[in-house]
Amino acid sequence: MNRRNLFRLGAVVLIVFLLDLSDIVELHSRLDEFEINYGGDFSSIFSILLLGFNRVDLGLDAVDISQLTFLAAAPLFFGQNISADLSISGTYLFTRQNSRISWYVKRCLSLLWYSLLISIFTCGLGTLLTLYFDVSNVPLGRIALVTASITLCTFVLIMLSNIVGIFVGSTVALAVAVFFAALNILMIASPARVMSIVYNSAFLPEESTVQMLGKLSVNGAYALVLFTVGLVVIKRKELGLVNAEHIF
Repeated sequence: MNRRNLFRLGAVVLIVFLLDLSDIVELHSRLDEFEINYGGDFSSIFSILLLGFNRVDLGLDAVDISQLTFLAAAPLFFGQNISADLSISGTYLFTRQNSRISWYVKRCLSLLWYSLLISIFTCGLGTLLTLYFDVSNVPLGRIALVTASITLCTFVLIMLSNIVGIFVGSTVALAVAVFFAALNILMIASPARVMSIVYNSAFLPEESTVQMLGKLSVNGAYALVLFTVGLVVIKRKELGLVNAEHIF
């Protein structure tokens, strides 16, 4: 992990921490109401603290702003990890590489790793904050599934930003990634919510493990499609001849 990526990871983690801190402050101010409604149920409390991911079954509300901020953080700091090199110096870069595919796969694995670290921190912090409410029966297996789903959700947004950025630059690519995230939040309130990467990152207490695995597979399909699209672009496009950062 180089210093630049360490800084980027730290910035995303800080945003997650601040968003979770705002949630815990709000919940503490309504502690009596909260304990009456949820008691010591870990699943319900964890879901509420997880940046609003659980509130998909309650409709859209002000928490969506917090949710969108979280979803935008990763592509903001990692959405140029591939595209910047290719747009500015792709031709030179690949004269020093034995294989475009090998280079691309390594970059994708690196981005998946950072997505996992972000997700582990998010769910780990959510678990610690949930324990503040004196709960019992921590479902580690279900938390692991949520961690995997959020990892793929984050990876999808990062990859989307990188792939679009190859053609139109990082600023427009980030806007596209944020728009896609917002669209997925809006999909939650529609019959199409089963196709939303946000809904599929939700931790709903009443869901079975099989249902959660189904959600994980949908996010995995999104990730695989974007990985494949990026692979085709890397193999076929003449890279580095035009600096996409200067197109707009």
